[in-house]
This record gives sequence, structure tokens and C-alpha cells, in this order.
Amino acid sequence: MLKMKKQDDTLRGKLEEFYKDREYNGCCAYTIRGYRQKLRVVFSQTDLDTTIDKIDWNDIVHFINSKDITDYSKFSYIKELRTFMNWLGVKELPKSKHIETVKETYTDEELKKLMRKPGKDCSFAEYRTWCIELLVMDTGVRAGTIREILIRDVDLTGCILVTRHNKTGHTQVLPFSKTTRDAIKTYLESRGGALGSYLFCDVYENQLSRNALRLSVARFNKSRGVNKTSIHLLRHSFSRKWLENGGNVLNLQKMLGHTTLKMSEHYAKIFDSSLLEQYKSNVECLKAKRNRIARQ
Repeated sequence: MLKMKKQDDTLRGKLEEFYKDREYNGCCAYTIRGYRQKLRVVFSQTDLDTTIDKIDWNDIVHFINSKDITDYSKFSYIKELRTFMNWLGVKELPKSKHIETVKETYTDEELKKLMRKPGKDCSFAEYRTWCIELLVMDTGVRAGTIREILIRDVDLTGCILVTRHNKTGHTQVLPFSKTTRDAIKTYLESRGGALGSYLFCDVYENQLSRNALRLSVARFNKSRGVNKTSIHLLRHSFSRKWLENGGNVLNLQKMLGHTTLKMSEHYAKIFDSSLLEQYKSNVECLKAKRNRIARQ
């Protein structure tokens, strides 16, 4: 007779169950690793063999707030704690003050410098990084996604990028410009490689590490006279440009790979009031359209 596996109601057991559930629901390895790292800190003063019903959640929040870290870090830890508690079904979720930070973007002048085509005598790394930055400004993809793109994921005829390794675990199909198409086409003529190999590789045709990508972008930007060196700022800049040009907020959500409109609203808030008003107008139009459809 088969024996039912006894349910593990300890904090340790529930954490492992939570991580497996997140993975099952499509969260990528990087996101799961982030959950593990932050919740390890959150519960660093808690006995992991304690059963869930014996945990004082307010004590854990007090522990986080008492740490000598920035307010944003405290918010980040409590946010992950709330996610775990919500998954557990705990009704009394801890309140946390949302820290609204102004997201820095590249200025138009800086973008002009970064988007300028390299000279004919440029290195492989410089041309590769230029292609990467063009692609991010066209699609808003994350750095982690850039590293996972294979040559076969790029359709140069249709100017389409298929991303299969996103934060949400969902496949995306994203359009890019003819300028970026021509740049990648020239890059591939030099790079070569099989369809199943990584699009943006190192000189040995291996996948770029996170650190290698970060350093490559930093060197490229500084060589162009731009002191900002974050590839993620290009994602912010893509969002700002999208909103400035009157882009539809629902499409922005899809392009960025957000599961809800909430994060797209956050982007609108952190740029300026005119963009926020434009965002609100777009949302109201979207709600009205949905209501009309619902009444039909």
C-alpha cells in the first residue's frame, strides 16, 4: 500500500514548496534565485523548523525595519515577504511604505551618442555592444534576456525577435527596426555561428556572462563620452520614449513583459507629470473600450 507523503508545515518545508511552485508557474531561474537570496535574509533570525502557525510575522517585519540598510532595501525585503505570505494565504499582510524612486534614463543627447554607428576600424566587442544597445532601445528587453538570445531567435526578414527566457517565463515576439536589422546582419556576417548558438557571444563564441555584459556596456558608453553605464537604463529610456511618442500603454505592458498594468503605471509616474497624464488618458480609453465590449 502506498503511503502518502507527510505534509511539511515547517517554514523550511513551505519555503521549498514556494520555490518549486514559482518555478512550476514559469518564473525563471534568476527570479527564483532572487527569492531565495532575499527570503534567506528575511528569515535569518527565524528557526526554519518552526511551523508556519507559530511564526510571528510582525516580529520578522520589525527585524527587517531594524536593519541598518536603505529604505528601498527594506521595502524590497518586505515586498518578497508579502509575496510569500500571500502564497501561504496569510490574511494579515505586513504594511510597507512604497519607496517611489525617480528612475534615471539616458538623455536624448546621450542616446544620440550611443546609437551612433561605430567606425569601420571598430573592434568586435564594440560593434557587438552597439547592436545590443540598439536592440534594447527597440524592444526594451532585459539584460538577462539579451544573454539568452540564440541566432535562430532573430528573424532578419521580418524584423522579429523571439525571446524565450524572460523574467515571467513567457515567450515574447517583439518587432525591431530596420536599422537594428541591418546592424545585426552585418554583425552576423562577421560573427558567423550555428543557428543554435548565442547571438551575443564573447570572442570564444561562449555565452556572455552577466559581468562581461556589464563591463562591455560600461566600456562602450564611456568611450562615447557617456558616464551612465547601466544597460537597464536603456530599458527605462525605451519606456520613456514609448510614452513620449504616444505609445499605447497596453502595448508597452506587452513589450516590457509585465503581467499587469501596475508596473507600466509605475514607469509613467517616475518620468514626469505630463507622461502620467497621458498614461491615465490611455488607461481611461482602455477601460471604456473594455466596458463597451462587456455590454455587447
